[in-house]
Amino acid sequence: MPSRHAILNEEVITALLPGIALKNFFSPDVMCFARKFCIESKTSYARIYRLPRDIPRWVPNKATVIAESINDEEWGRPAPQGIMAFKDIYFVGPPREIEDQFGLPPRRGKYKTCYGATIKGGTIQRVKQYLYDEPDSFSEWERLYEKKMRDIGRSA
Repeated sequence: MPSRHAILNEEVITALLPGIALKNFFSPDVMCFARKFCIESKTSYARIYRLPRDIPRWVPNKATVIAESINDEEWGRPAPQGIMAFKDIYFVGPPREIEDQFGLPPRRGKYKTCYGATIKGGTIQRVKQYLYDEPDSFSEWERLYEKKMRDIGRSA
């Protein structure tokens, strides 16, 4: 399903590369790879989700940063302007603390709630809530983070 991208201001469809391919194409800290197809501009770009390199100061005390994403152009394909100027930081933690810090409504998934902040020019552009009512392949961010940390020999 397409979703409206707040920075690009257009509908975007995400396609994930199968996990088995990650070992062949990326460094061990890469958790996931996606292609993003921009509907109106007929462009696309690559998004790499990896273990966090730095923990931003604005992350709530009891939250855990579990991934960051970076964007890049795809070889031989037109990309939307500005895709390398922003990144996303994904984190989990106490919902009330996070909601209060970022002025978010009290929305919670029945199973789990995760968060993502879009950063551009060192400034938070938005914080998004990801609500999961039951476990599925997208709700297990923390498990993927912990597995990747074990795989590369770091403690979570």
